[in-house]
Amino acid sequence: MNQGERDEILFKLSTAHYSPGQIRNPGGSAMSVQIPDPQTLSGYSDHALTNLANSVGLGKAPPRAKSDCEIQHNGKWISVSLKSNRGASATILNHTHRAGVLAAAHRIGYNMRQLDTCVQRYHDLRSRGVLPEDVSNSDPNSPFGAHASALIPIVNYFLMRGTGGGDSPYPANYVGVISNPFVGLNGISLSDANTYIAQNWHNIRFCMRHKNPSSSPDSNPWNVIHDGRVRGELHIRLL
Repeated sequence: MNQGERDEILFKLSTAHYSPGQIRNPGGSAMSVQIPDPQTLSGYSDHALTNLANSVGLGKAPPRAKSDCEIQHNGKWISVSLKSNRGASATILNHTHRAGVLAAAHRIGYNMRQLDTCVQRYHDLRSRGVLPEDVSNSDPNSPFGAHASALIPIVNYFLMRGTGGGDSPYPANYVGVISNPFVGLNGISLSDANTYIAQNWHNIRFCMRHKNPSSSPDSNPWNVIHDGRVRGELHIRLL
């Protein structure tokens, strides 16, 4: 597992240690269980850490979950998408054809016009050698960077609520940024998705990739050949 995935498990276990009964996996139950001192967990292998987390119901979240855990906050359970600021980049949208993005847009009443324009501009600039495959919003040539207000609603959906294939059975209400995974709830800061995305907009990267090309009518508008391959799947990640 990468550092971000490891920190998520460490945070959940340390929270169960310091705040018994105040954390659970999505769809799971809160349990008061005996967890080793979190400082000793840094020496656990990935395999040992995963086994421990699974044994107490705090392993990886269920398939298609956008929430990584639920925690007690101000007397109620909230669903949290965990992001470690010590780890690798976090994927927001994974290699999705335009048809999948369009389906998500229909579910939330989102107008695709600005995103389509940005993707067309990306392909044009890349064809002219102005852009690399991955372009950060901090890049002055980014066709996405100047359009935060128009793009944040669809980015929010993919971060917190679903994928191109459908709504998540376990959406997230908040983003929890892990700064220290060994001290439980004191080691994260919570924010709503729009605030989190806006604050990190300059660190978000957009790219069009070749993974599993689709020639469907809804996907074709994004299909452009670069370096001999069709690049028509949108990938969004946060550095």
